[in-house]
Amino acid sequence: MLRFYALIFVLSCSSFIYLPDLVIPIQAQEVSKDVLAKIRACSVSISWEGKTIGSGTVFKRGEETWVLTAKHVVHPGDWRKSGLAIFQRRADERVVGIQVDKVVLDEKEDIAFLRVCSTVFPHTTEFFNGKTPELDSPVVHCGSMAGQHHTVTRGYIVGFNRVDPTNPERIRDQLNIAAQGGSSGGGVFLAKDGALVGVLVSGYAPNVVLFVPLRNIDVNFK
Repeated sequence: MLRFYALIFVLSCSSFIYLPDLVIPIQAQEVSKDVLAKIRACSVSISWEGKTIGSGTVFKRGEETWVLTAKHVVHPGDWRKSGLAIFQRRADERVVGIQVDKVVLDEKEDIAFLRVCSTVFPHTTEFFNGKTPELDSPVVHCGSMAGQHHTVTRGYIVGFNRVDPTNPERIRDQLNIAAQGGSSGGGVFLAKDGALVGVLVSGYAPNVVLFVPLRNIDVNFK
């Protein structure tokens, strides 16, 4: 009989359920080295008091630098007092980091924006400029899967407008990539050019992963 082992990773209102015995590798489209380098350069890890708990993507808003991630990654306690920090392992293995100086939340979509110093993370993502990628579009996720920085997994967008089991009012798109605790908040990128299409927020079975598409995110930065 096949045994099931479930590791439940819970932060605030979202759950991440990972079944390692059942994860099947996905034979996804190859991604060029240039695209992978571009994705890794704008991907970061998020920590509380030195412990990695999630992932994010660096982007520019005017002259300011922000990190896009999941709200449940930054929710616990008062972020000003709890050592919320962003860090990144560079290609030469150097680790750089900085604390967050402002947080803006999209409560409805479980999304958070974290403002950081622009000189620390010079490489920023490009947003997908269409409304919705095509079904079966090859994608890449980069995150801190099980605390391992810059872990890249590949797959496809396999569904649109799925109901999130943790909150029926939240509508997500679906991926068939592998993910685990620590992946939350990491970017979902098109494999062909590295454009950001959304934020990974939850998973409920092997290779059944939900993400918030950019079209759903609407926040007031003031």
